[in-house]
Amino acid sequence: MNFGQTWWGEQWLAAFNGIDYSNRLPRGRTYANKGSVTRLQISDTQVSASVTGSRRQPYKVSIGLNIFSPAQQAEILAQLTDSPPLLSRLLNRQLPPALNDILAQQAIHLFPDSWDDMDAHCSCPDWAVPCKHIAAVLYLLSNEIDKNPFEIFRLHGMDLVNAVEQHTGTTLQALSEPPRYNADWHHEPQVDYWQRPDARHYQHFDLSTLPELAERSFSILSSQTLFHPKSFHPILKAHCKRA
Repeated sequence: MNFGQTWWGEQWLAAFNGIDYSNRLPRGRTYANKGSVTRLQISDTQVSASVTGSRRQPYKVSIGLNIFSPAQQAEILAQLTDSPPLLSRLLNRQLPPALNDILAQQAIHLFPDSWDDMDAHCSCPDWAVPCKHIAAVLYLLSNEIDKNPFEIFRLHGMDLVNAVEQHTGTTLQALSEPPRYNADWHHEPQVDYWQRPDARHYQHFDLSTLPELAERSFSILSSQTLFHPKSFHPILKAHCKRA
């Protein structure tokens, strides 16, 4: 399994690589890959998980990041609302590196800089921090952060979407969760547009006069996607051509 496929997911793991003095992260990745984490739950600012190990009962893991103070949250909100490009990137489910750099200059760390920046515990007897069970949970958390960069702020105790809504008066709640497949889409009534009264306007429309725009549609999808380890564009183009 690939972990940290986005810049922000990779940055999450890189933060721990720099402070992994006990060299437990590689073993944690092995645990994560083989499915040892049997439960992972994120509730507000707390992460709890069950990880199978050498004992009969799974070990209990809890992880929490430092909570941003009201002053820090106000600074984050100010930086975002003063920069529409940063805000638009974030609301497009992308965490721009520039925001991380700007906040670091204000001594606000989105990603842990030391183990003092987080509170991690495991019920196993290993004295190391992180132990391999905590490390396994950190890897799986990178997947959640890959899918939704808002999780970074949420773990720091900041509801970023709600804060932006309150500050700008714009409803953004629909962007706080990834779009999901709607199983009822095919039950919508079918409309025969050629039977509409205004259909005569389209009967003599020459479609051959339209320029070739198919290539532009591929720019909508990023070359690096979360569902494929390599560029998905060649696969998509091949199937479109075949269709």
